[in-house]
Amino acid sequence: YTSKKCHCGLDPQSTENCLQAIAGQARNDKKCSIPLHFSTFEYSFPKNIFTKEPMNIDEKFNFLVVTGVVNADGLYRYLEQFALSVDKMKFPDHHDFSEMDIKNIDRRWREVATRACNIQGTGYKPAPAENDTLIITTEKDRSRLLSNPFISDNLKEKIFYVEIEVKVTGNR
Repeated sequence: YTSKKCHCGLDPQSTENCLQAIAGQARNDKKCSIPLHFSTFEYSFPKNIFTKEPMNIDEKFNFLVVTGVVNADGLYRYLEQFALSVDKMKFPDHHDFSEMDIKNIDRRWREVATRACNIQGTGYKPAPAENDTLIITTEKDRSRLLSNPFISDNLKEKIFYVEIEVKVTGNR
């Protein structure tokens, strides 16, 4: 999956047109003689933050996305392909997760799982739907959660991360 974001704020389908317009403007500007490169993000498949085991690709999940980054919009779009639902829990950039934060994450995860069970409404799902509800975070936040002493063993099984790789495109 590649997420392209244009400074124009256009949706991904319109990004290529935007990039071409920017490149055209730069070529027409006699003062602009530097090569013009663009970048995209590529997201990895979610893996458990502790075991690095991949998420089961054959299932859809309810996600609680926990982020301490400036902008996670591309991550949210990426996760939709695996999601029954996506709930968001945002923290400030570079946030260190406290004991209270971990308790709130755990509480919110249980709320998402319980709501998911009620929505699914089959008598056959465990109540709450803990097996269908995962916490997703970024690779950056993984590093702060990995050594957090307040995460329970039960929660450790539910927290997954997505790596993000920046790809620089050729000169336009």
